[in-house]
Amino acid sequence: MKNLIVLLFVGLTATSCLGVVAAQELLVAPPASDVGESDFGKNVPELAMPPMPESVLEGEQQDDDDYDQQGGEGSVMTPHADSWESGDYTEQLEPYFSDDYQMFPCDEPVLESTGTWIRRGFWYSEVDAVIFKRDFNLDTIELIGQAVGISQGRPPLFIQSVLQNQMVIDGDKSATEATPRLTLGRFLFRDYHNRDHAGEFTIYGGGEWTRQSQLDANLNNSLGTTTLVVPVETSAGNTSFDGATSSQFRYDSRFNSFELNYHVKERMGRDHMEMEPSGHWVRRAGPSVSRSLLAGIRFFDLNEDLAWGASGIDIDNDPATPAEVGNVRIHTDNDMIGAQLGFTWFQERARWSGGIRVKSGMYVNLIDLRVNSVVPTPTETVVTDSALDTEEMSFMVETSLIGKWHLRPNFSLRTGLDLLFLSSTALAPGQTMGSFVPSGPTSIISNTDPIYLGGSIGFEGYW
Repeated sequence: MKNLIVLLFVGLTATSCLGVVAAQELLVAPPASDVGESDFGKNVPELAMPPMPESVLEGEQQDDDDYDQQGGEGSVMTPHADSWESGDYTEQLEPYFSDDYQMFPCDEPVLESTGTWIRRGFWYSEVDAVIFKRDFNLDTIELIGQAVGISQGRPPLFIQSVLQNQMVIDGDKSATEATPRLTLGRFLFRDYHNRDHAGEFTIYGGGEWTRQSQLDANLNNSLGTTTLVVPVETSAGNTSFDGATSSQFRYDSRFNSFELNYHVKERMGRDHMEMEPSGHWVRRAGPSVSRSLLAGIRFFDLNEDLAWGASGIDIDNDPATPAEVGNVRIHTDNDMIGAQLGFTWFQERARWSGGIRVKSGMYVNLIDLRVNSVVPTPTETVVTDSALDTEEMSFMVETSLIGKWHLRPNFSLRTGLDLLFLSSTALAPGQTMGSFVPSGPTSIISNTDPIYLGGSIGFEGYW
């Protein structure tokens, strides 16, 4: 009984798949043949010319000599003065049934009720190169700055405020980077509302946004000897890199995104036939508006590294004592997973199309933070290695304005403007305040909202 049920299920599945294949089959005209002989023609009734009334057949047929007297080939035809003789009219009209006198081919027309000029195939892919400029909403973070004059003690006391030369991380001055985006989809079936159902997978990311800078002490400043000092807002009153002669940082940020979506797409309106100036009939896509809805799951990984170092640190203001080196390394990882919804709206034409695509969703953000620091002091070198984790609810929205130029019915060039917004994430620069605490940071700052804005160029194809 179980085997019978399995065989029945397999048979029904195979039958439904055959229907799907026919729905997405490429529209190729049937081979030239007589009506009724091809497989396609067997379903079309044969057409026959009704017999001509005998009244039309009575009389004499015009001779060829009479035709030549009227001007012959190329002249203006005039009606026959006499009626035709009785007899077999088929032989007289047979030359006019040849290909030279027919406006259309003898093949049966392809019966289609919806537009199939573009998006022809079972599989499809979209490949884009996206160039993003990345910003985030953190205030300018001052890592270290120049100050003039040193008194005895550790940390040193400065007789003058910090100069204008500072090494900072500014959220409004991030780098620009290119990243690839690939979508692979498969048509599943077409419903009775004339909508295509498809499953698609999108992978996105691989770019790395990098910033780096260096600041040195000015030993020949007119106001006195210059040294480097870490602001209290960053050191939180703990021993830091005060007294260094040089400092530098490197900040790297990268993301990777993986999506699995179920996509329901409206099809275009009916195709139509147009006659070109040359007299040839061609098939064109009818202008229409198409909409689609999608739903799926998405995993988004945003991780960052901040490496900050200092050299020439004078720990006791004694020239005879060797200068020390310190460094801080901060790593943050945001693993966001959740569900998303989206829609598209496109104005479709035979050679081009344009529209908008929007996707958004709520995600559980699993945040990990690791801080490793080495800070020299007059008595010892303090080494800190700490790790924290927390959870947040993050929101993400991705919007694209897309334009396409259809080079072929199944191949198009595309370009667009892209926006990606994330909320409630933990970025590495926001964790610098706790980096000099001997026991490590006690909390994770996760109120940063990065935004990516840029453009894309690529292509899409169907097969």
